[in-house]
Amino acid sequence: MDDLREKTLFFTKVFFSIPSERKVLAYSLVLSLLFGLFWSVLAFGVSVKSLALGLSSAVLVFSVLIPSFVVSAVKGFKVSKHAFFTGLVGLAVFLLFSFIGLLFSEFGFGPGVVVFAVISSALVYLLWFVVIFFAFDLRLKSFLLSLIQPVLFLFFLLFWKVEGFLQPTVFSSFNLFLELLITILIFLLVLWGVEVVINAPTKRNFGVSAVQVSKFFLSQWLSGGRELESLFSVSSERVNTLVSVVSFKKGDSYSGMLVVPAVHYGPLGTLGGSSFPYLIAEHLEKKYGCPVIVFKGAANHDFNPVSAASVKIINKEVESLLKKGDYSSRVSFLHSKVGESMVDGFDVGGKAFLTFSNAPSSTEDIDQALGFALRSRALSFFSDAVVVDRHNSKGEISFFGSDVFERLMKSVETIKKSRSGVLKVGFAEVGVDSKQVGMAGVKAVVLEGLQRYCFIVFDANNCTPAFREKLISSVKGFDFVDLFTTDSHYVNLVKGIHNPLTDESLIAAAVEAVGKAEADLKQCKAKISTGSFQINVLGVQKSSEFIGTMNALISVVKIVVPFLFLLGIAASLIILLFVK
Repeated sequence: MDDLREKTLFFTKVFFSIPSERKVLAYSLVLSLLFGLFWSVLAFGVSVKSLALGLSSAVLVFSVLIPSFVVSAVKGFKVSKHAFFTGLVGLAVFLLFSFIGLLFSEFGFGPGVVVFAVISSALVYLLWFVVIFFAFDLRLKSFLLSLIQPVLFLFFLLFWKVEGFLQPTVFSSFNLFLELLITILIFLLVLWGVEVVINAPTKRNFGVSAVQVSKFFLSQWLSGGRELESLFSVSSERVNTLVSVVSFKKGDSYSGMLVVPAVHYGPLGTLGGSSFPYLIAEHLEKKYGCPVIVFKGAANHDFNPVSAASVKIINKEVESLLKKGDYSSRVSFLHSKVGESMVDGFDVGGKAFLTFSNAPSSTEDIDQALGFALRSRALSFFSDAVVVDRHNSKGEISFFGSDVFERLMKSVETIKKSRSGVLKVGFAEVGVDSKQVGMAGVKAVVLEGLQRYCFIVFDANNCTPAFREKLISSVKGFDFVDLFTTDSHYVNLVKGIHNPLTDESLIAAAVEAVGKAEADLKQCKAKISTGSFQINVLGVQKSSEFIGTMNALISVVKIVVPFLFLLGIAASLIILLFVK
């Protein structure tokens, strides 16, 4: 299954951080000058004239600046970076094709400059059209706005002609722009053909076009748009699942909370439950004025919530649980290990907070079936039990019925409990700026009784064994310390399906959080409460069905789309060269 996801979702790896507008303009200037100077020296040798002609290519920067500024203004400057980057890509396409055309002209094929300049300008029109129409959602305005950069390119071509840069090439201004319009029509027909081909699989399986799905993905990447949630909701399932909360109090005030919903924080970006670790903590922190750490419960991709708004359901249940149950001022710590499978946690008032891992062996999703089985077994020894997936060693998924399942079940049955001591707890959070960490940042909780336990929680997708080992070895003075991740797919939009922690600079932030949590230690009382709620999720096998469909689509696209575009370029060449 993971292999299929890797093959299918490789396209998410093209999502990357867009450079700033200033950087784009700097890149544009460098590209323009390099192209102009190289060609002028090649065509005219080293001279004052060739230097002047080469430097004149700097005006191509305006072919990026003007259309990018206009399109950004129409969108209220919300997509400025993406518009400028589109302009940079357009410039690169034009310069590449123009260079090819100039080479043809240099070797005796006179019309080469014009032909390749027109074709590249039409391709740039298509690039802008796709971005403006599908990503920026400007619809009919796209037809006109997409013309700005291609037209500026042709004006630059005329400027070259006037300055004698293209001698002895002969062409008229009217024919130049007419040929551009004809070539644009050809490529729009190609785009229509592509749309017809790629829409078939998703129309058949989901009743929605692949173009619409792609548009939704672009909207998510560009601006955090959540239109894809409407597609998810069409085939969603209503399920019953659990949420547990460990609340700590000093007097009548809350000192902190640990929240464990049995849902999966996916599928990606801000969609569905991807940002739940942040949204849940943000809401509860504002309402109760205390730190909140959200952990990963037992759930796989089938339990991805279809709507970010459904976080309110979890928050409402947590608020209800806080009103129930009795607090205890004493804590016992729990530990067991069978083979590579381990369980560690604590007991408050006869209720257990159990965290599971196989690290440094693979520790990925503990699915809901395995989670419910582990909890059911734990209820033989405790009046309530919370199942937490540490999700802290990148590898394969833990499936119900596997050897991992058997080991984890035995580890529950052989849990050893320490003598109880007076409970102290400390919380801390450190914000980090990293593509591997989501909005909930890095958090730590330290619990003290007769022993000292430390949980370090990253709002991240997972971590490598090497990263985990280095972090654990950097934290001293505890009977137990381990790294946890939320498995948040918020961080997966840029890096594809997997984005584990590897950046060792984050270790310093984690150590800082632990130090602050130790400084925050204070005597508290605590209680553990568990409740159920209903929520719409992607559902069993829906992820597999979607992935399978996308896999078939990509297989078609890789063959058909290049063929259609090559056909379009060939048709354009024939018309531009032989039809007068």
